[in-house]
Amino acid sequence: MVEPGAVAQSPYRPRSRSGAMAFVKEIPSQEARERYGPLPNLYEGRLWVADYEREIFLWGGEAGNPYFDDLIEGLFRMRYGGQIFEICLLCREWRLPQEEGVHVLNWDTLAMLHPIPAMVEMHRDRVVNAMKEAITALGSDALTFGFSEKMIIRFGF
Repeated sequence: MVEPGAVAQSPYRPRSRSGAMAFVKEIPSQEARERYGPLPNLYEGRLWVADYEREIFLWGGEAGNPYFDDLIEGLFRMRYGGQIFEICLLCREWRLPQEEGVHVLNWDTLAMLHPIPAMVEMHRDRVVNAMKEAITALGSDALTFGFSEKMIIRFGF
């Protein structure tokens, strides 16, 4: 039994420190794709991160290879507030694993957020904060080029 005013904890999905449902990394079911679609460029069998309670979904990944390129672009799409946002992040600092086997990825520039939220700047901040949380949850699966090393993701904006 949950006391009045307490936040009920789901035994199936962890919650974030704020009490909001945490992001879950998964391959979306056909039912989810139909319910929350259309979802551009979300191909069959591709991972997304989903916060079903807040109805925030993010998918996508990187373009570029840190072994050869000076600039990595992260191209993502996020469904937030019933709207699809296209997001482009730039990374100029990608540290490859050293002795401890950890990649460090610093998304230092938000190059594009389209469409720009039509509301006040505070709404834009909510979208950007949700995006950071979702990209961190998506983590290394979309960003390590198939390597199994751990990854630290940072944002410089």
